Amino acid sequence: MELRPILSALLRSKTGAILVALQVALTLAILSNASYIVQDRLAIAARPTGADEGNVFFTRWYAFREGVDIPAMLDRDLELIRAIPGVRSVATANMAPLTQSGWNLGVSRHEGGAREETFNTAFYFTSESLVDALGLELVEGRDFRPEEVQDVEPSIANIEPKHAILARALAEQLFPDETSYVGKTAFLGDSQFEVVGIVERLQSPWAQLQDRGESSMIVPMRQLVPSSALVVRTEPGQQGRVLAELQRVMAAAMDGRVELGTTTLAQARANRYRADRALAWLLLSVMGLLLLVTASGIVGMASLWVNQRRKQIGVRRAIGARRVDILRYFLVENFMVTTIGIALGIGLAVLLNQWLIQTIDAARLPLMQLVIGAVLLWLLGLLAAFGPAWRAIADRHHQLGIGRAFIRPQQRVLHVLGYRAADQQHVGMARAGNELDAVHAASPQEGLAVLQSRAVDLVIQDMNFSADTTSGAEGEELFRAIRAEHPDLPVILLTAWTHLDTAVSLVKAGAADYLAKPWDDQRLLASVKNLLELGDANRVLARERGQRRRSRDALLVALDSRGLIWADRATEGVLRLAAQVAKSDVSVLITGPNGAGKEKFAEILQANSAVAKGPFVTLNCGAIPGELIEAELFGAEAGAYTGASKSREGKFEAADGGTLFLDEIGNLPPSGQMKLLRVLETGRFERLGSNRERQVRVRVISATNADLPAMIRAGQFREDLYYRLNVIELRVPPLVERSDDILPLAEYFLAGERRLSAEACDALLGHDWPGNVRELKNVMLRARLLTTDVEIPRTALGLPDRHVVRVHPTLDNEPDRAAIEAAISRSSGVLSQAASALGLSRQALYRRMERFGIARQ
Repeated sequence: MELRPILSALLRSKTGAILVALQVALTLAILSNASYIVQDRLAIAARPTGADEGNVFFTRWYAFREGVDIPAMLDRDLELIRAIPGVRSVATANMAPLTQSGWNLGVSRHEGGAREETFNTAFYFTSESLVDALGLELVEGRDFRPEEVQDVEPSIANIEPKHAILARALAEQLFPDETSYVGKTAFLGDSQFEVVGIVERLQSPWAQLQDRGESSMIVPMRQLVPSSALVVRTEPGQQGRVLAELQRVMAAAMDGRVELGTTTLAQARANRYRADRALAWLLLSVMGLLLLVTASGIVGMASLWVNQRRKQIGVRRAIGARRVDILRYFLVENFMVTTIGIALGIGLAVLLNQWLIQTIDAARLPLMQLVIGAVLLWLLGLLAAFGPAWRAIADRHHQLGIGRAFIRPQQRVLHVLGYRAADQQHVGMARAGNELDAVHAASPQEGLAVLQSRAVDLVIQDMNFSADTTSGAEGEELFRAIRAEHPDLPVILLTAWTHLDTAVSLVKAGAADYLAKPWDDQRLLASVKNLLELGDANRVLARERGQRRRSRDALLVALDSRGLIWADRATEGVLRLAAQVAKSDVSVLITGPNGAGKEKFAEILQANSAVAKGPFVTLNCGAIPGELIEAELFGAEAGAYTGASKSREGKFEAADGGTLFLDEIGNLPPSGQMKLLRVLETGRFERLGSNRERQVRVRVISATNADLPAMIRAGQFREDLYYRLNVIELRVPPLVERSDDILPLAEYFLAGERRLSAEACDALLGHDWPGNVRELKNVMLRARLLTTDVEIPRTALGLPDRHVVRVHPTLDNEPDRAAIEAAISRSSGVLSQAASALGLSRQALYRRMERFGIARQ
């Protein structure tokens, strides 16, 4: 399949393609990482501990009273619990193993005097018999002996174990080349210990899928802290009786301690992993929602593209393309967008995984997880795009109607009104081979009926329908009836009896052309072609005007324009950019000449911002002396400068929670520039004469008519401040560059009390307006005051005399023969373009061509 047209189509609709590709990328990044976290959490919660879970209890306590003999208390607890019938084994631990995380420390081995790789390890401190109390499988070596247990203060510096029992996974990491581990030595920092036993499992609850949770160990040490956990293992079937007796014994033996609870190992693990299971289900719901949103986006994009290319679909079907070929075209197009999104998503997924590793110590994302996510999104993209594409190619309307229009793209319908069959045949021969279709009518009544029943692009009408009639009255009546019902339909009049007065009156009434019989076929076809082209151009222009009007109305609904008067597209562009950036809190720099309306656009930005209800404070930096500008901006304490008799707040404090507009920012002195930069970066400043920092939250909008880059090069303005202020630049064009705004603004300033004459309008449009809107306002106020009549003449404006560019041609600038011939030459004979270039209507150009004897070639 040829990929070039597909790529071209993607470029034409790049906004939708980019949005869907980004949606796919974000979905893949979140989906792959979230699914792995779900898998990780559920796998950890379900992993067996290797302990005798159903027969193990934990009881925890805390001693509030000072001076408690903790070793004696622990020994007494162990003695009391061992005496309970049905208790198989009991041990102490610094925390509940398998449900609480142990201390995270580094263990290494030394080889030839050099330290080998260090492994992060979960430590548990215990008395003897913890392995038996948990019911763990001791696969090698022995449990701790009572004399090996050390009592130590709770400090990392005191952790110097002499013996340890390791999980098999940790032993394999420390001694990868060994098969037996008992008797081996390892190091905790510089402290050496001996491995006395190996258990199959000793899982920490922070375990991840790469088995870090198996890298655990226990050491025979009792930390002398006012809290501890007792691990009790019962004989099978004795759980209930032992639990009741255990709670009674511990309640009697508390003596200044508070019991923190007694629970089974199975219950403790269920409580420990309840949050993980909830997180897993939440992530599963989020993933499902993401997939649904992504599928909706792909379906929406596919539907939009299919609707935009309905004609293209019909074209391909009309010239014989198979449905499967068209279907493949759209599927490949969506496949390419999905592929681009997946490529971006892989990079985002890796970056997100790195961030998760650093922030929550997550596991490294496996490649297979990315592959599964990519394949899933590829299939989702194909399935989502299949439905809209199939519905489009199955629509019979597009197969036939649009296909026929493609085969004859330039076909137009001519309505020929004439009672003579010879005239109809002559017109038919003239339009043959020119992609023109003709509908004939022999009477005015039949012709009007045709116009009511079908769409017609142009009418060619005879002036006489009855035999032996030469007055043209029938044709004139018919023409006026057509104009009344179809004012925009072009009509060419034909007659063998030329009456100049009638021709002139009908052309003035709107006839497109007036030809005498026998006519020149080339002239007739040229006139038809020009009129059809003009009709197409007018329809395009009307459509564009309608679109622009709807776009303007939508903008006015969405945006508080603060009463801005505008009609020019340049002003609309500035407004649209203002609407885009208003809601954000970034700094905006408004540039443009004096009097162009920069402060009005600052008001628009503030009125549509997230802080619209906050204060809007303005400061003209050019109107404040340089030595006082800092006090104006940041405030001053009493006595900070001569004349400062009391404290005053600055503009930044006044604008806290709102917007500060700094006009003429280029006039800010260097010291003020430096302080302003600091406020923009940190939101903090000091008043003049004060050392106390103040914090504000202000959105800064600045404006200038100066060339700030040139000032930077001259060392008059800080470059770093410029980039802080100029996150977004709004350039307000001078009034001369938005001429469509001139007359609406002028009428607004007249306030309905006067109206402008045509000469005054021309003078306003021809003036350069160096003072911009401010100058225009002054001119209109002056004219309103000095004019006593309703209509303002040109002389009342007081504008300098100069050549005035007219909107419509008059006798003063009537084109001569040379000008008309030059315009026709430049337009390659297309009279509609030549007429537009001369400022004439087509009929006016025809009359001047006839006057000067210029043939219509």
